[in-house]
Amino acid sequence: MLDTTPPELVAVAAAAGFRTIGIRLTATPSVGVPPYDILSDGPLLRETLRRLADTGVSVLDTEFLRFEPEYPVGVPDGFLEVSARLGARNVLVMSAEPEETRTLERFCELCDRAAPYGLHVGLEFAVYTGVRTLAHAAHVVARSKRSNASVLVDALHFSRSGGLPAHIAQVDQAGHRVRRRWVHPDPAVPVGNHSWVYALGKQLAITLVCNLQAFHELCVVDAYPCKISKSGQHQVGIRIKGS
Repeated sequence: MLDTTPPELVAVAAAAGFRTIGIRLTATPSVGVPPYDILSDGPLLRETLRRLADTGVSVLDTEFLRFEPEYPVGVPDGFLEVSARLGARNVLVMSAEPEETRTLERFCELCDRAAPYGLHVGLEFAVYTGVRTLAHAAHVVARSKRSNASVLVDALHFSRSGGLPAHIAQVDQAGHRVRRRWVHPDPAVPVGNHSWVYALGKQLAITLVCNLQAFHELCVVDAYPCKISKSGQHQVGIRIKGS
């Protein structure tokens, strides 16, 4: 559930001992628009900034941008500006465009718009989108030739696409930028050789359902809550060296 407001997310993250968070600023109707408005300079944004300052928690990324053919304006007004004000380092995007040419065009435009704010753009892939696999996402990032472009690997979507830890190493070795990985908290989903991290309440539980050496090679240096549901379940992200 995505009904936790950004100020609440900051407070819970600080209480749980997390140093960084991901904040959903907006989304398209097909994904589910958050029940709050943080894109304007109003009380919610100011309270979020105050709590970040008070707690020392920082923002690793903001979301959720999605390129859809029926929505030619993929970046809502204020999204990049607010991301920068929050101190975010990355913005996340998916593409539902059926043609790679259109995905590339919109991705390059987003990277160019994000660059003046010091923001990196993470392209996330999923089997139900226009960018279905890690290899496809790496291909689009390479074609973009943008220095602030990177690939985002979500372990759930990675698993569903048939990905293996060795595939990430291959992309890294090829010089493509895989800035960080984040994982869903659903332990019921078959995960094969992948790693899952999830938290319940304030107790961080780490379950490695994979080859431990392969997981160690991901060089995890931090974990942070991305979303928190009313039931108390956290979606936790992991950050790697260089992200």
